[in-house]
Amino acid sequence: MTVASVVPTVTTQAFAHETRCRRFEGRVAIVTGAGQGLGRVIARRIAEEGASVVVADIQLEKVCTTAEQLEQETGRPFVAFGGDLSLPGQAEEMAQLALRSFGRIDTLVNNAAALIRMRLVDFTEELMQQAVRGNVWTTLRCCKAVLPAMCAFR
Repeated sequence: MTVASVVPTVTTQAFAHETRCRRFEGRVAIVTGAGQGLGRVIARRIAEEGASVVVADIQLEKVCTTAEQLEQETGRPFVAFGGDLSLPGQAEEMAQLALRSFGRIDTLVNNAAALIRMRLVDFTEELMQQAVRGNVWTTLRCCKAVLPAMCAFR
């Protein structure tokens, strides 16, 4: 008997699975790092479950394209925000865009991150500062920017 004959054939399920869950119906969500990858997937699922979504990314052109595509794919409203959320004022601009566009903010998904693919022991001081800016400051600034609006609706 050959090895090939005992190894079962493996197939994967389709990437997209329809949801009937409507837990985000009438809600507004902001998803950072949503120009591609996991952030895009999260934004799409939240919209499929009923939310209006602000997608944010440091890559303006990419996030604008993503917003257009997701709006077409889901039939839900999307607004794109392009900016470096680690910088002072950018997260506040993003939150204001959400409030102007949809009137409220219910959910924040802090997905944006500085991905530096190397061993920590090989990080230079500059890379460590970049990691802190992209991961810590982005998260803190986004939370601080949306909390007043989120608390106002509770």
